[in-house]
Amino acid sequence: MSAQPPSVRAIFDHALDILSEPERRAYIESACESAPDSREKVEALLRAYSNAGNFLEAPPAAVASAGDEAVRPISEGPGTKIGPYKLLQQIGEGGFGVVYMAEQQTPVRRKIALKIIKPGMDTKEVIARFESERQALALMDHPNIAKVLDAGATESSRPYFVMELVKGIPITQFCDDNHLPPEERLELFIQVCNALQHAHQKGIIHRDLKPSNVMVTMRDGHPVPKVIDFGVAKATSQTLTERTLFTAYGQMIGTPAYMSPEQAEMSCLDIDTRSDIYSLGVLLYELLTGTTPFDSRRLREAGFAEMQRIIRDEDPPKPSTRVSTLQGPALTSLSQQHGIDERRLRQHLHGELDWIVMKSLEKDREQRYESAVDLARDVRRYLADEPVQACPPSAIYRFQKFSKKHSAALTTLSIVVVTLVIAVTISLWQAIRATRAEKLATANAARALNQEQQARSEQQKAIAAAQAARTAQEAEAAERRRAESQAQLIQDQRNAEVARATASWELLDRLLKMFSDEPENLAGRQKLLPIALDGVGLLEPKNQVQAFHRIGNMFVVVDEFPSAFCAYNEALAIEPRNCRVLISRGETYFRQGDYELALADQSSAIEYGGINDPVNRDFCVHVRRGFTYCRLEKFDEALADFRTAYGAYPLLTMKRIQRGFGSYVESQVAAGAIIPDRLVNVARWGAVVPTAFAAKQIESGIAQLTEQFIEEHGDSAWNLDIQSGILLAFRHRDN
Repeated sequence: MSAQPPSVRAIFDHALDILSEPERRAYIESACESAPDSREKVEALLRAYSNAGNFLEAPPAAVASAGDEAVRPISEGPGTKIGPYKLLQQIGEGGFGVVYMAEQQTPVRRKIALKIIKPGMDTKEVIARFESERQALALMDHPNIAKVLDAGATESSRPYFVMELVKGIPITQFCDDNHLPPEERLELFIQVCNALQHAHQKGIIHRDLKPSNVMVTMRDGHPVPKVIDFGVAKATSQTLTERTLFTAYGQMIGTPAYMSPEQAEMSCLDIDTRSDIYSLGVLLYELLTGTTPFDSRRLREAGFAEMQRIIRDEDPPKPSTRVSTLQGPALTSLSQQHGIDERRLRQHLHGELDWIVMKSLEKDREQRYESAVDLARDVRRYLADEPVQACPPSAIYRFQKFSKKHSAALTTLSIVVVTLVIAVTISLWQAIRATRAEKLATANAARALNQEQQARSEQQKAIAAAQAARTAQEAEAAERRRAESQAQLIQDQRNAEVARATASWELLDRLLKMFSDEPENLAGRQKLLPIALDGVGLLEPKNQVQAFHRIGNMFVVVDEFPSAFCAYNEALAIEPRNCRVLISRGETYFRQGDYELALADQSSAIEYGGINDPVNRDFCVHVRRGFTYCRLEKFDEALADFRTAYGAYPLLTMKRIQRGFGSYVESQVAAGAIIPDRLVNVARWGAVVPTAFAAKQIESGIAQLTEQFIEEHGDSAWNLDIQSGILLAFRHRDN
């Protein structure tokens, strides 16, 4: 089965990436060999793409205006006469104008280029930009800029202007077709820089510099680049046209692949000549590597915001890095286009040319070359093997450049310096020998004098040592007296602290007795509690835990729960695994209805103490947690806790559950509910007589009372404590 030929779109996309026109034509012929129709479609797409290359120039208002009006028929074309000019053929088309090759018939006969505004594009903005380009060209007079010769309007009132006819090809194509080495490419680039410098001096910024706007023509056998198409030029110091010409806010001007970061910001109010420096850097990059810093296809396929981000934020690879990534046919083709082998091409680009290009492509325009002539001068320095400004200003680099250029002079200077060094060395050696004997005699005399001084010094040291010994003995005695005094002071402080701690403990006992015997004495408690709390800090940590626990219990008695929680938290901060404090705090949460917090404290006490812990047994913590589970309607967990408690300490468990049942019966009687007397007596009796008989009576009573309660009030009215008792009855039923 034969392979499927590539689609027209695929051939078109690949052809766009081929910059050399001969290579592009060869590729199209090969790809469309079996499909002539596809070739015609691809070539038509390429022509349309070339003609629409400056679509970003058109302001939104101009496009809308042009679309709203009916496009007038084209009255000018090949053969039409416009004044003294006869149109011969169309040679180009931009965003607003069509360029024709024409023949001037009077007063001289010559071929010229005539640019006329497109039909339907004669809006105010387009006419203003068209006249701006005409005025910009008229202001300039430079051999590397296309000259404007005449201007006027057609019979249909469409503006036109006449300029010299540039018979050439884009600069990149010219260099590749003629296999120009890097040095000759740089010579052409310098001429382009000079042309831009002339435009900048006239106050004109090109803003759309790219290979298709730099045409190379031959003059007397020498290539001459010509900068054309100032269609989006901007004036910096003068008015180009009396019509209003203003670049709208949010309008992108230029070709993305050659656009400076400040142009990509979509606000051209602050564009200056350094924007053209960036475009020159892109052009130089393409002349040296065959590609632009950012891949054209990637910019086309990216969204508008992504394209802006790439231009503004991403750093392109250095030219030498870009070439080093090429392999196979691409690298071979590039070296052939430059007329040198691959190794020498990398050597040419590495170093100074990298620096020059990357300085031109700086994101911050303050770091670029100040002007086009500065860039041209740096390129000229590179060609003359002189230090370039773009390189790091190190002394080693400058010395290398200087030594390479003045190697003969440096060799002579080195010989002279070596000779002088040898002569000075010999002279110094003779002087050293002459003075060595004199130094020896002086040293002997100094040695004798030094020995005498040492003897005197030793005598003085002995006297000083004796004096120091006496001083040390006196200091030792004073230190001993000071230590004894400090020890007595510490002992007195300890005695006072013990006395205060004893008083605080006695005060706590007094408070506990007051809470038990005098619950109505609120003023006395409020007066003594702060004093007791202040004294807790004097106790040992273990006693502090006990003291805070007792204080918390006192607060609970008088329903001062926030203060109780503060005291419990202080105790647990000292001893986090104290089961007594955890059980007390859990009971307090239970009384306030915070069942989740109560469940957490009860579970912690069970985890730390276990089922056989004396504290847990005395407080029946499993039964307490069972009641909490009931309040949370987790009856399976409650039943498990009741069974666990009953298996470990049955009488205490029964007593706790009987109390719960009894409290419910008492509350129902007080509320006026009709409860059989027998059940009331059983509940009251079982609360104080925890026997097996009482347990069975209560279980029977619970079952009867539950049936009665469900019949009268329904399931929603169940009291949770009654449900606790039912769970216990279920335990006996299961057994």
